[in-house]
Amino acid sequence: MKKGSENRMPKKYRIPIIITVSVACIFSILATVFTYAIFTNSLHAQRTIAAYDTAGDKFSSNYLLKGSSGENVRTVYTTGTSTPASTVLTVCNYPQGRQTMSAQEDISYTLTFRLVKEEAGNYVAVDSSYLTGSLADCAVAVTGDGTLALDRFNVSGRISDKTITGGAARSHSYSISFNSSFINDPMPNLYLEAVAEPTTPGYPTLRGIFKPELRAAGAADSWTGSFSDDRSHTPSEYDGYNYVITGVGSGIVTLTWDATKLDLSDVSLHELAQIANFSQTSNSVTFPVDAEVTSRYELQFYKVGIPAATTWAQMDSGAVTFVFTE
Repeated sequence: MKKGSENRMPKKYRIPIIITVSVACIFSILATVFTYAIFTNSLHAQRTIAAYDTAGDKFSSNYLLKGSSGENVRTVYTTGTSTPASTVLTVCNYPQGRQTMSAQEDISYTLTFRLVKEEAGNYVAVDSSYLTGSLADCAVAVTGDGTLALDRFNVSGRISDKTITGGAARSHSYSISFNSSFINDPMPNLYLEAVAEPTTPGYPTLRGIFKPELRAAGAADSWTGSFSDDRSHTPSEYDGYNYVITGVGSGIVTLTWDATKLDLSDVSLHELAQIANFSQTSNSVTFPVDAEVTSRYELQFYKVGIPAATTWAQMDSGAVTFVFTE
């Protein structure tokens, strides 16, 4: 282009060109801000689970989790030997607490139960010969689609060909009841393992151990908190973490997190803030708990700085501090 040729362009065309470029820049900036806002405020971001868990979250349970059964032990309480220790297990087609994110396809699965014992830190299946003496009368009833009875004559059982219809949030419920023979002193080394295994491809197997226990009236209240993510993946593989608080009785919970490693999500903070007498100071929250009102809280943390070499044991001991006082 010759020098001065630009000056021959009519001035009326210059201003629209400048405006077009400016508008494009503005839209680019707005798009960037909008994208960031969507990420930081979306339910998926608040849940903070790595991408490979997207489908798996839509096959979930109130008590069963991915990983090994021994990493997910649930205590089922009773207040007397004449009252069965019982609970209700659910299997769902949506992430826990996220009913609006239900699976669109049908999910078929098999639910297997078996009696197990603890041995060298692991839970292993028992056979009929183990159920002798004080264990001879131990029995568990699972009620849902009919009744499944487990005892010394039948140490395992299966509920097959179950399907949760997709397109809306749905769940199946199973009542689990341990008879009084489980409530002895000392407590018998006998527990129930439950495994929900999808036959529809793309969903994970869920497992857990149910442990009956006597909690006499007037006994000390007890609450615990722990990470509930699949431990077959290292902590650094996640964008964030699920933290479950459960217990019996009432008292005060104080949750403190290492701000260099984690940050409590805004959604979780908002949910806790609805509790009467809730308080927050920097990286710590304090709130009352009462199992008669709510016995389980599911919180989410963002990852701030978790080194690749971090183990789950280090997460349990240093990332979040849980304190319960009566």
